[in-house]
Amino acid sequence: HRKRGRKPPRLRKRIMWAIEFTVCVGIVGFFAYRFYVYTQESEQFRVNQIQIDGLRVLTEEEVVQQSGLLTMKNVLYLDVDAICASVEALPFVRRCSLRQIFPDTVVLEIVERIGIVTLQLNSRSYLIDEEGVVLLEYEDLEIPLMPFITNVGELDFVTVGQHLDSKPLQTALEVWDHFSVLPLSIEVTVSEIAAFSENEAVMYCDELPYEIRWSSEGVEEQAQRWNVLWDSERGSLKCIEYLDLRFGNDLVCK
Repeated sequence: HRKRGRKPPRLRKRIMWAIEFTVCVGIVGFFAYRFYVYTQESEQFRVNQIQIDGLRVLTEEEVVQQSGLLTMKNVLYLDVDAICASVEALPFVRRCSLRQIFPDTVVLEIVERIGIVTLQLNSRSYLIDEEGVVLLEYEDLEIPLMPFITNVGELDFVTVGQHLDSKPLQTALEVWDHFSVLPLSIEVTVSEIAAFSENEAVMYCDELPYEIRWSSEGVEEQAQRWNVLWDSERGSLKCIEYLDLRFGNDLVCK
């Protein structure tokens, strides 16, 4: 029988275990803090080299400045998500990823956006990519990239970096995307695509006296039918005003 006044052995063990655990946590915490202080102050882990891969349009200086890495001193404690989000705020950057190479190197891997057409709006010209992101506004003396996309009635004002979700514009971009891979695109130079509406995109070509009319429904099929007709007629279509591709297999040539 347990003598009166003595603590149960099990309770004593619990108390000793709690004391030992507290001491161990304190020791581990002390050494962790000392390691943190060491790595923070050590010259060994300072950001000394910044490598940037994938640039074609942007300069390394632009990316480094935007990333904020010049103000960050330690490779171990970088906020990777924040740095990548900052770099991706640049209009020309589609995606950014970061790798830390210890002890002192940071590698930024950039996937840039590629301008494919020029949007003309309110007497101004803007380079845009295949997703409709505005990459830059051309200066007065700069030569814009052809073709032009015009007459996008839904747009009144755009800013650099903006993603344009206009349906007429998206139709015009899809038309250009599918046309540009056709064999006949080597023979025909597109100067303008007028994006009047989602179902009326009108293409003008330097070598052709007629316009080509497209809709948003089945753009790839429309492009293929035009290419087949072009090959069968060896490019000599009897159109004067327009070639309308919007009615399935019934191509309208006037």
